[in-house]
Amino acid sequence: MILVTPLVVIVVFTIAVIIAAIATYRYKNHQEYQGSRMHVFASALGTCAILLTVILYFNLVQIHNRQSNLEYHKEMVELDRNIVTDLHNEMKKAAKFIPIFITSINPLESKKCKQYIIDNCKEGKDEDTPVNAVWKRSIAYCIFNAWQDAIMGGIAIKKNCRTYIIRFLQMANSDQLKEEWEKDKIARPEPVRKFGDMLFRRSKEIEDSTDPLEYNRIAGEIVKCPKYCKLQKSAGKLSLR
Repeated sequence: MILVTPLVVIVVFTIAVIIAAIATYRYKNHQEYQGSRMHVFASALGTCAILLTVILYFNLVQIHNRQSNLEYHKEMVELDRNIVTDLHNEMKKAAKFIPIFITSINPLESKKCKQYIIDNCKEGKDEDTPVNAVWKRSIAYCIFNAWQDAIMGGIAIKKNCRTYIIRFLQMANSDQLKEEWEKDKIARPEPVRKFGDMLFRRSKEIEDSTDPLEYNRIAGEIVKCPKYCKLQKSAGKLSLR
């Protein structure tokens, strides 16, 4: 890429203006100026100025694209940290307290955990203790915040929405999480409420909750759904206020 700074263009343009002023003052006769070296030089300088302006424009476009790509990658890192890394770390901590709930929001792992649950969980459910209730509420809150980040997010989430929706559908397959959602959603913006309801509704269409291809199929249908596209637009307008 040829680098041309705005200063270079300003200098060339200023020189062209000065030359034009000198030519106007010195050459009273237009025909005399037309055949002078000053005319040749001014014409060449004008051509250079136009060329430099065009190059500057393309430089600015490339800089803008690079900044957009940088913002995109920063968004991706932040989203992955919030939606994947932080949430998974919290789930690891909570797993020893509420294994049934954690398994319910990770249905692809349910077969592997089945024997552990049989051996360690009385009556096939988590104990009803204050600590467990807080853990469940905390994990659910992290999940719902991730959903909110997704629907209210910027360019990164819009480009990779299917990837995240696949994850969200797995979580929405949990009846326990649905109970938490009914208590939480009243405090969420309308696009988030509609998005969450859509995830729970569509997750129930998955016949085999342990088949990853089913989640991929439903996620593909969601991203093409006019209702989802409308939600993204309304959420985008809301986030700009």
